Amino acid sequence: MTFKTSQAGASGAARAKAIAAALQTQIEHLKSELLSSEILGRQPTAIDAIAAEALATATVRSRHLRLLGRNDHAERQEISALLRDGPFRMVAAA
Repeated sequence: MTFKTSQAGASGAARAKAIAAALQTQIEHLKSELLSSEILGRQPTAIDAIAAEALATATVRSRHLRLLGRNDHAERQEISALLRDGPFRMVAAA
């Protein structure tokens, strides 16, 4: 069988790539903010970089799911766990 790519299919694939690129840009931006010395109060380590990437990815994924009207409960639980157990613990403002 021969399959032909329709214009609509190509358009959908291009849209999916554009969305993925936009989400990746958001992840990288949030990750760089989390790793700033103002947030950490010190120079980031390799563990901080891994934790920042995980937290940024879960946060952006949660936002995206909510925008689509889908359930983001699992992502919110992951974010809470990362904030509770990782280097980005929530601290009361002074």
